Parts: sequence; C-alpha cells; structure tokens
Amino acid sequence: MTYNTNATSPIPSAMTKKFLYVVILVLSIVAFAEARSTTKARETGDATNLLPISAAINMKNSKTVLGKDVKLYFGERAPSGAVEASLGIMYAKGEASASPKSKSKAKSPKDDPACKEAMRGALARLVEQARERGANGVVRIVSYYNSIAHASATDYECHADTSHVIVELRGEVVKLDAATKRQASKRR
Repeated sequence: MTYNTNATSPIPSAMTKKFLYVVILVLSIVAFAEARSTTKARETGDATNLLPISAAINMKNSKTVLGKDVKLYFGERAPSGAVEASLGIMYAKGEASASPKSKSKAKSPKDDPACKEAMRGALARLVEQARERGANGVVRIVSYYNSIAHASATDYECHADTSHVIVELRGEVVKLDAATKRQASKRR
C-alpha cells in the first residue's frame, strides 16, 4: 500500500493545535477584560456628562476665583490675529467630591454642583498657569480626559462616578495684543 505524503491530514499537527490554543486564550482574556471593565463601569456609575461651560463660569464667586485679567476662549477658538505670542500648552485637572447629598439635590447631571466646581477648579488652574507665565489669555481650551480632546465652545466633559467627579482641560497660554484685551474687558 502506498501513502500520499503531500495530502493534508484532517488531524491538525501539534504545532497548529498549540497555535489555536494560544489564539483562543488571547481572545478569552480580551473578552474577559472587556466584560469586566463594562461591569465595573456599571457598578461604580462611571459616566461622562457634557455640561454647559456657562453654568460653571456663572457660579457664585466664579468671577472672584477666575478674575478678569486672563481671557478664556473655548473650543478651537482663538482671536484672529490677536495672539502676540504662544507660551505653551497647559493642562489642568479639577476634582470634586460627589457626595450623596449633592447628588440627591441635583435634578440632572447639569444641575450637579460637583461638576461645576470641578470645572471651575480646572479653569482656575489654567488661569493660574497663565499668570505664572505673564500671559493674559488661554485659547483653544478643550476637555482632555484620558488624553482625548473634546473641543466645544459651549460644553465641557465631566466624568463622574459614585464618589467624585473629574474635569481635565488643555489650553494654549498666550499673550494677547492690547486692543484684544481691552475689547475682552468691556465684554465681561
């Protein structure tokens, strides 16, 4: 009897079996990790909220905390032709406790004072960094949670779980020309 050695066997070789086991193991680990992170997000109540910037800026004492000497431009906005010098990209993080008391008072995430407080804290840090560098403006301010930009001229991202909220921002610290600064002061 003769055997055809070139024919493919219906039984996989030992090497092929090992490869299939490794592939199945890797896919199982990835599926488990994805399921676990989804479950954890549900358990902890992690949520991303888009909230109005104006609500945080118009909070009681915000004008005192932020001052009037540094002009803020949100989204991808910068005053056309008014930037004399860029002094670098800055990052700021604002955090606040999301106590059950404040959550129960909030009618919706937009009403949650913790998100507003975190946003105001992050803006105050950007303003502080601008002052430290002798700047009078921060342009192109975007939400920057986990290094992912969300650019909006009207909204910011607030990331909340059951115990605290986080707002992360990125902005370009600049020196504005005198005419732009005078116009900005009249608008406030």
